[in-house]
Amino acid sequence: MAPKKILLRSGWGILFILVLATLVRAANTPIWWDNPKNLPFWTQTIATGTASNTGPQAQFIIAKIDVANTFRENYSKYVWVQVEWSLVQGTGAFVTGSYDHLIKWMNSDGDCPSNPELPFPDPADGAGFMKAEGACTPEFDFQNGFELSFFKITPQPACERIEIRFNVGPNSHISYRVEIQTVCLSFDFGDAPDPLFPTLLNQDGARHIIAEDCRLGALIDAETDGQSNAEASGDDMNADDDEDGVQFLNAGHLTQGGTLPLLVTASKDGYLNGWADLNHNGSWADAGEQLFTGQALTAGSNSLTATLPADAAAGTTFLRFRFSTDQHLSYTGLAGDGEVEDYAITILPAEYDFGDAPDPMFPTLLSHDGARHRIGELKLGHVIDAEQDGQPSADARGDDNQGSNDEDGISFNAASLQKGGTGLITANASGAGKLNAWIDFNHNGAWDDDEQIFVDQPLSPGDNALSFSIPPDAQVANVYSRFRFNSTGGLTVSGPAEDGEVEDYQITLLVPVELSAFTARQSSGVVTLEWTTQSETENLGFYVYRAEGSDGVQRLTETLIPGACTTAAARSYSYQDANVLAGKTYRYQLADLDHSGRLTFSEPVIITVLAPEQFALEQNYPNPFNPSTVIPFRIKQ
Repeated sequence: MAPKKILLRSGWGILFILVLATLVRAANTPIWWDNPKNLPFWTQTIATGTASNTGPQAQFIIAKIDVANTFRENYSKYVWVQVEWSLVQGTGAFVTGSYDHLIKWMNSDGDCPSNPELPFPDPADGAGFMKAEGACTPEFDFQNGFELSFFKITPQPACERIEIRFNVGPNSHISYRVEIQTVCLSFDFGDAPDPLFPTLLNQDGARHIIAEDCRLGALIDAETDGQSNAEASGDDMNADDDEDGVQFLNAGHLTQGGTLPLLVTASKDGYLNGWADLNHNGSWADAGEQLFTGQALTAGSNSLTATLPADAAAGTTFLRFRFSTDQHLSYTGLAGDGEVEDYAITILPAEYDFGDAPDPMFPTLLSHDGARHRIGELKLGHVIDAEQDGQPSADARGDDNQGSNDEDGISFNAASLQKGGTGLITANASGAGKLNAWIDFNHNGAWDDDEQIFVDQPLSPGDNALSFSIPPDAQVANVYSRFRFNSTGGLTVSGPAEDGEVEDYQITLLVPVELSAFTARQSSGVVTLEWTTQSETENLGFYVYRAEGSDGVQRLTETLIPGACTTAAARSYSYQDANVLAGKTYRYQLADLDHSGRLTFSEPVIITVLAPEQFALEQNYPNPFNPSTVIPFRIKQ
């Protein structure tokens, strides 16, 4: 036989060949074959010999191969036979044989045809053929040099041999050569429930010829048939627990519409195919149920992710993963190498995160189509919890008090929340996505269209520093805000989202300086300004501005009148303007300056400086007349 391409390793086994009553044991010799399986291989060869028939009648000379001692638990034996002979003298010399109980033929490519038939040419061509003559005596006839490809045999009490019979004519003499090679194959089967799923051999269950260097995970063990049970754990309990190739990273948290992150370990480069019975109908044949199709894997750990559809049936279901160097496998049938692993998983009903702003002012409850997000990996902050419905409360802390406090995604710079100013926040995201947010600036109990502060604002994983404008007419009050984060954006204040999180907050809008009083009065030609603050936020101090008639505004103070910086205590201030004229009207304004350099002007106060209403003269002229006199007078104030 000419050498082929790939060396198959020699393995265990003892094969005895009896030829003409002579016991011959061949050397343990590796052979070449064209389908690489790294299979245990045992080769027996009978070198060229002679056989003579000196009698007057043709007779069979039999070569018997005893297979009774060559079987091992969970292994199947395949045999390849080649017989060559030549007629030295005389007539006759054709060969026939019988073999043990036939299960399935394996052709020279190393796979198993569905029908247990040899790929023989038509007998009319003068080549070999096969026929059956009883339970243990199917026969095959073939001409000189014909190769009988691998076929499977199993030990039976009455059928533990292969016989090759040389039919030698009378007074004839032949030379011959017989070579028999045996392959001990082992198989890995699945363990999903059968007949729901094709696991057992009689259902053409998924099975892989075990090759030492091609498997999932670290372990693989051999079975003669599928190890089906209700939990898909039969293979785990059979010898070693070899279901170690696929790790479910969020086991116990798989939900409808959620992701299925996996860590798949492969012994070598190859391909993964995987299926899940997502509708619980006992089949992997439905559309959308093949999670991975010819997915390339590299040797070592491979991170993969599948998405479960939103309409996946909740409850326990079954998955099958098949790894092989063959890229195109089905969930059933034979593979030339690799491994099959079946798993039972539980898909939980979808869980949602709701908001907690007061309802019905804001859409929070499910009955009002409240904002809600299917819980997955994407979230704001570090914590997210599930609710059956919105958790509205007056302080928007209902979700904080339900389960864990998951309102940890948005951090406010409280001092920046001033009307007419720029608000500052930090948004923490678990992954990349888009933020939409609203604040009820006018305090009317609704998030109006012009109150959206972020529209599909991109966020990166981690902290994101953001700013937004606060209208100058915003109400100074405790107002409500809603922040919604998801992967695709396009969210409104209500309705569902397929991922991400919603967080509601009550915040306080401030003014830099809260004036409770600002007055002007005049006395002795001086205007005195007095003002009182109820609170101050980062207030460096005040400038005083004055306008007269149609003239522009003029700053009166060269330097700041120092403020109280930040305080919640009332403070009083005053300023005197002596540069005024009677009969003039003046408009005064205060401007407070904060740490960022922003000036905020107060409402003006207006005052008119009045002239005297009457004069009184008192003369002091004595008689006779004095050259000088003093006249005191008084102007009414």
